[in-house]
Formats: sequence, structure tokens, C-alpha cells
Amino acid sequence: MSCIRLLLSVVGCSTVVDELLKESAQFFLVYFPLFPVNDGIARTRLTIIFYSFNQLNRTIMSQAVLGMSGMNVPKRVLKARHIASKLTGNSSYTTPSPAIIQITDSATALEKAYNDSRSKDEGMMTILRTKYKAFKLLMVLVLAYIQQASGGDEIIIESAGITTKKPPVPTQPVSKALGLKGVMGALAGQTILKWKALQFRKSYIVDKSADGITWVDAKSPCTRAGVIVTGLVPETYTWFKVAGVNIFGQGEWSDPVRVEAK
Repeated sequence: MSCIRLLLSVVGCSTVVDELLKESAQFFLVYFPLFPVNDGIARTRLTIIFYSFNQLNRTIMSQAVLGMSGMNVPKRVLKARHIASKLTGNSSYTTPSPAIIQITDSATALEKAYNDSRSKDEGMMTILRTKYKAFKLLMVLVLAYIQQASGGDEIIIESAGITTKKPPVPTQPVSKALGLKGVMGALAGQTILKWKALQFRKSYIVDKSADGITWVDAKSPCTRAGVIVTGLVPETYTWFKVAGVNIFGQGEWSDPVRVEAK
């Protein structure tokens, strides 16, 4: 049988382990040292690895890829519409953000601008460039949503009509996250966070705190060195910190930063 490996952040992890063992009696459990949260929060992140007796199948979180590189405008429009159709009614993506109508409307606007620009009129060419830029930005947001909602599951990602790639298998623990910065988001209650990409990381976890003492999950897991945090209280400050994670466990937390939400 193939190996099952799960990287979990859990509360009351013993119950979870018991349930997993009931379902997978043939597997034995190897667990790394616990990674208690430094601020004393009643939460433990535990790396759980199941090995089969005859095979180790390293399942690394997949990264969503739009697959539009090198495509001309008509092909990009078709691809966007294909993604929209795959997201429609997909139980893995119940609240698409951006909304499906935004994807189709942006594709239609780009298509019209492209057709109008064939006259080589400078005004039409300017409109095309504007629509193309807006379309690319929208598709980046679509990609981020798919990655977040799928949890890096290859099958779920591909059910949205896009492809995947897998990062290389980490060979050593991740180091401390550096360069965490934040700015206001575009919408009320949003904050945009960015940090320096970590080598050997599988994903990142992001925590938030109102007072810098008690921390809760803000946006985990994420695979890119940046994230948009939503649902914050507008015009208030929140503390954030980030850490990398791979098969060796969680790396050291970044220095926290305090950011005001839009």
C-alpha cells in the first residue's frame, strides 16, 4: 500500500491520531518533536508522518499553475472561460474569489478589446493594454484562491481546470522567516503581507494577534511568500508573524510586525 503523510496543525492532537490509527492500522506512526507556540497558546503543531511497510511515497503539496505562459490573447480568453466553467458547481470551490462572473466578464472584455485593436487604432490599442493588465491581475487572484481553497491537493487543483507542479523535496529544516512586511489591502478589512521566500519550505503558516500576546491562525497554509489577509476590523492594527514548514517541522517564527487594515 502507498504511504500516507499528513502535515497537520491540530488542537488535541491525540484524538486525531487515534482516529487516523483506526483507519490505518497497517501503518506505524513516527512523530517529530512537538513545536509548542512560543507565546504559550494552548495549541501544538505536530508533524505526523505515516510510512507504509513496503514503500515511502513522498507526497508534497502541489502548486497551482495557470498554464497561460506563451499563450496569445484568444487562447488566454479560452483558458479563463474553461477555468470559470470548471469552478462552476465545483464542491471544492464553494465561494470563488474573484467571483466566476468576474472571470467571464474580464475574459469577454479582453476579447472585445483584442478584436477592436486589430484595426491598429492607437486608442483601441491603449484599451487592449488596459484590459490585458486587468485580466492578468484578476487571473493571479484566481490562482491564489485555487491554491488556498485546494490546500495544495493535486486532484482538487486540477478539477479547477489548471495544472500543477510539485516543489522539490526539502532536504533540511527551514530557517527563520525574514523580511516580513505589511501594507493596507485594497478593500476594507484587508492587509497584504510579504516576506522573503524560504529555501526548503513546503508551505508557510501565518498567525495574527490583536495584542502581540495571544495568537491565532490568520491564513494557513499558503505556498507563496505573500498573502492577503481578509476579515480584519477596518482601520485597526493587527500583529502578524510567519513561519516556514516542511517535512522536518515548523521553522522559527519571523519577527512580528504590526499592520493597519484598510
